[in-house]
Amino acid sequence: MTPPAAPSSSKPPFSWLSVGLLALGLLGALFFWSQAVGALTLGLVPSLRNLMPGMRRGSLFALALSGALVGAAFLLSAVYAMRRLMGREEPLPWHRAWLRLHRAVYWLGPLAFVLALFMGVAVEGRTPWEWVFFPLAHVTAVIVPVWWWLALGSRSLRLEQSPQRRWGLVSAGLGLGPFASIMAEIGLLVAGIVLTAILLSGHPQLAARLEALGRRLAFSAGNPQALERVLRSAFSEYPWLVFALMASLGVVVPLLEEFFKPLGVWALMGSRISPAEGFLAGMLSGGMFSLLEGLFSTAVGEQWGITVLGRVGTSLMHIAASGLVGYALVAAWGKRRYLLLAAAYLLAVTLHGVWNVSVVTLSLGDMLNAPLWTRVLGGTGAGLVVLACLFIIVKLGRNGADSVVDEVDGPPQEAPLPVEKKGNEPHGLADNSD
Repeated sequence: MTPPAAPSSSKPPFSWLSVGLLALGLLGALFFWSQAVGALTLGLVPSLRNLMPGMRRGSLFALALSGALVGAAFLLSAVYAMRRLMGREEPLPWHRAWLRLHRAVYWLGPLAFVLALFMGVAVEGRTPWEWVFFPLAHVTAVIVPVWWWLALGSRSLRLEQSPQRRWGLVSAGLGLGPFASIMAEIGLLVAGIVLTAILLSGHPQLAARLEALGRRLAFSAGNPQALERVLRSAFSEYPWLVFALMASLGVVVPLLEEFFKPLGVWALMGSRISPAEGFLAGMLSGGMFSLLEGLFSTAVGEQWGITVLGRVGTSLMHIAASGLVGYALVAAWGKRRYLLLAAAYLLAVTLHGVWNVSVVTLSLGDMLNAPLWTRVLGGTGAGLVVLACLFIIVKLGRNGADSVVDEVDGPPQEAPLPVEKKGNEPHGLADNSD
């Protein structure tokens, strides 16, 4: 009689990527929750308000709520990374409930955005209503467009993916991409300052005037009205600053950000994924980049409503551009389509640059003394970018997106991580992200 076989070990394979995501999630949660506590303290303690004199209390509370939510996203990514290391790859218990809620409220997203916009404009500057309702309006008006564009782009994709991977991409998009972009931009800024100092070493009078301008900009950084006056004077006195601004926002910043935003996709280089999954991973990376940018850059200023409306187009641009690059990255790895990758990167940079220059021309037209035709051109450029980005997410996000690269390479490969089967129904963002 043959003895029964010994039970096989089900110890999960060790993954350095999961360890890195665990560390990133914990550090991100700690950082952003600390930021939330700091903003909340500034809003609650009157004696500390002088540290940020240009900030309303409602804006500080909006920053606190934004930090708390971003920190929670990092923590959820860390939880999934830990479960992956423990071999527990099934979704958390509330996964199904979130899917049902997502399908039920998807088409209510635009209505929620409009209501949040009206609420934020109505309560801004009106205490004490502003302290409670403005933070809610701000985070809703920033999060809903990002979620809606991501859902639109992934609605027709049939992908079965693990929540560990989706939330890992969320934390990478919130942490790695923005951090690397900021560090690169700071490095180039420092290099530019050093080069300018060297070039101005033979012109002491001009150097002194620029140094005085720098001090004025630093002193007015916390006061939007004072900053506008300083910039208006600077652009009038030094017209070449307009060219420098447009060149940096239209060329340098897009080149850097479109390279660093899809860092989460780069981390999947060794995985057997399809270009369609690369597209989704890129969209998530760009969406999280835009989410972080919007939550912490639009909570100040009196033109909150206009700024939030502009963020709708900015979010679409970031999502489409990063999705395009992520799609082409995977196509280059698996199908050696390197020319496609180069073309996709240049197109993403072009869309990003045209959008930045168009928005700056429209928003700073008076300050830059821009003629009417340049503002018309800026509005036209912004509209064309929106149409192009909509085409990208609809075209690449439709079912069978891999046929865009090569229709004869067979069906897309499934993600290598075990996942819960859901049948043949179309999958939207919620199914792919958690």
